Amino acid sequence: MYADDVKLFDRVLQDLGHESLQNSLNNLDLWCLDNGMALNVTKCVLMSFKRGTSILDSQYSLRGIPLKRVYSFKDLGVTMTQSFSPLDHMSVITGEARSLLGFIFRTTRDFSSPESVLVLFRALVLLVLEYGSIIWAPFHLYQINLLQSVERRFVRMLSCRMGFKYFEVPVEEIKGQYISSLWF
Repeated sequence: MYADDVKLFDRVLQDLGHESLQNSLNNLDLWCLDNGMALNVTKCVLMSFKRGTSILDSQYSLRGIPLKRVYSFKDLGVTMTQSFSPLDHMSVITGEARSLLGFIFRTTRDFSSPESVLVLFRALVLLVLEYGSIIWAPFHLYQINLLQSVERRFVRMLSCRMGFKYFEVPVEEIKGQYISSLWF
């Protein structure tokens, strides 16, 4: 339980564990009712986490209402999937980060100092990219490249302000000069 958010989980193997999890759901619902905290059944969802490709298609319910099965959901800002793959989450945050880059560059057209834009990048964009990274930390090269693509885009956009053409920017040189302390 966290504030108004409750997670209930149990290990379910083949036909074993289904009844135990349903009983836990019923007990949680009773406890909430006894303590003046009715669960909103329409917001309750079911998600199975798995290692393989097949899922146990057990149906669970609260107060006789079947729970909706989902395949991903956002929990405290982190997109969770059945396989625990961070790729969906990384796609979401890199999209948000690119959107923030656009906002930064639109609103700082009159800024003359690259350092001012760099401060905004670190304060706004890196915050989005780093949030919850302890949970979804990238370890595959393609995941790291996805995050680094945001950094490269920032370096190119910043370099355009310094007189370079977008595709002629010496990214590594500019990055080493201005952005050597980024976490990528």
